[in-house]
Amino acid sequence: VAMKNAKHPKRLRFGICVQDEPKRFKRLMNELPTTSSLLLWDHTKSQGVGWARDQAQSLIKNERYTLQIDAHMDFVHHWDDMLINMWKKCNNKKAIFSQLCHSWQGVSQKDLALQKQHACGIKTEWYDDCFGVQWGISAGGKVPIRQAFTCAHMVFAPSDFFNKVPIDPNIGYAYEENALDVRIWTHGWDVYCPNRIVIRHSYNNNAIIEMDLGKFWALNTISRNHWRRLIGLDPTSLSRYGLGTERTMSDFVKFSGMDFIAHTTTRAARQGIVNLY
Repeated sequence: VAMKNAKHPKRLRFGICVQDEPKRFKRLMNELPTTSSLLLWDHTKSQGVGWARDQAQSLIKNERYTLQIDAHMDFVHHWDDMLINMWKKCNNKKAIFSQLCHSWQGVSQKDLALQKQHACGIKTEWYDDCFGVQWGISAGGKVPIRQAFTCAHMVFAPSDFFNKVPIDPNIGYAYEENALDVRIWTHGWDVYCPNRIVIRHSYNNNAIIEMDLGKFWALNTISRNHWRRLIGLDPTSLSRYGLGTERTMSDFVKFSGMDFIAHTTTRAARQGIVNLY
């Protein structure tokens, strides 16, 4: 679908970390574009979402831009041209796009047309020192708007960002976005919500293979330890996966309205409204 709906399909190259049953690898390879670079992993060897994204990002070469997505996405007509044109409207070389995507699966064409773009807000409930993402204020204006939070199933940026702020392969599902948020901020990059819908997500994909629960919780413990080190609850350094030095965590709290240490969120944070102090 990405190739079919792109304005410039010949410019696209795909870097894919496949986690599946080995018996399906041959069929998958025949279905994917010839411009794909693949890493094939037996799903039982998977080490979690951060590990998988790190695998995929290792395939980045000399591309000007990189789009990080999940596997089960849908793309609007000329999505590639739309993303680049919107990014240029930010007039910011360190701009990053992210959005909590609407669903496409089981949605009528009429209802798809009624979907509106929203900034990423943050949920009131916290789980084990982190918060989930929810839809915030409307973001369907003439230009992209600043936001503090990301949704990792859609991150678009100059490829240099993924080199400067590489994904921590030990960060798992529960902490992935919060870790990305604070690292983006402290490394001096700025998150925007694109003002038009370009990509949609499937939230009920029956093809997903569930990870063994024992393994999931073991990886989650490692992930939680990395997260606590990142936000300063454990002083051990994370080296290249740590915070940057361009901006501080205390300034992120002022900007975003979310405090990981106190486990609090402001009303503005829940709506995805930032404090451009």
